[in-house]
Amino acid sequence: MSSTKVIALHGNPGSPSDWLPLQRQLPGITFLTPSLYDDHWIQEVRNSPPKSVVLVAHSYGAYLCLANLPKCQEQVRFVLLCAPFLAGGRELTGFVKFLLQLPFLGDRLKKISHQKIKNQLFQDIISPLNIAPNSPLISPASDNQEHVLATVKANIDNFETWKQVLDLKIKNSKTVLTPHQIRGISILGEQDLISEITAQRQALAQFPQIQIQVWPKAGHGLIWSDTSLLAEIIKAELTQQEISRER
Repeated sequence: MSSTKVIALHGNPGSPSDWLPLQRQLPGITFLTPSLYDDHWIQEVRNSPPKSVVLVAHSYGAYLCLANLPKCQEQVRFVLLCAPFLAGGRELTGFVKFLLQLPFLGDRLKKISHQKIKNQLFQDIISPLNIAPNSPLISPASDNQEHVLATVKANIDNFETWKQVLDLKIKNSKTVLTPHQIRGISILGEQDLISEITAQRQALAQFPQIQIQVWPKAGHGLIWSDTSLLAEIIKAELTQQEISRER
């Protein structure tokens, strides 16, 4: 398995630490968790040998994963999309994007929107999981689910993160998905309150070799609730690659 690297792209909002529970279930595997808020991950993929990268992506990270495939298609062998957010939701209008980029006023508008939606956004992202209000952070080395979710909440509550969220949406507002023959699996959660299933299915129609699975008990936070199942999918793909190379 050591010949292949896994590169995991978090959502928006999100953080490389979102992948810690999954990373712990894949010992011995090169597992990189770059920030989505710069483009360094694309160069990391492009610098890799042909067909040596498995891209794992959550939510909006799945959108950027597929949108940038034409830049690194020779290096990527497989994608695993976890609760992808490829379509749906409210788009930022040109006027709103203009206002958000103005000095002072832009930050003021971002702060208002952050205060208005941050709590509900967190609940929707982790649903059907839950966390007690003001749950204390415990040891970062812990696999305790409440610690993981409290870390996610702290990230969403951070206004600097929210500015990055909006800046990334503005930057990629004109990015479109183009059809591709990449092989992969997309996991949709039947209880997902962020990524509406029908809209994601329609977007995935452009990628006929990506198998769609709908998990009935999963929500948008399936990277935390169903970590073991995701790890098994990745292990199976890496094992199959090693078998193919040995033939």
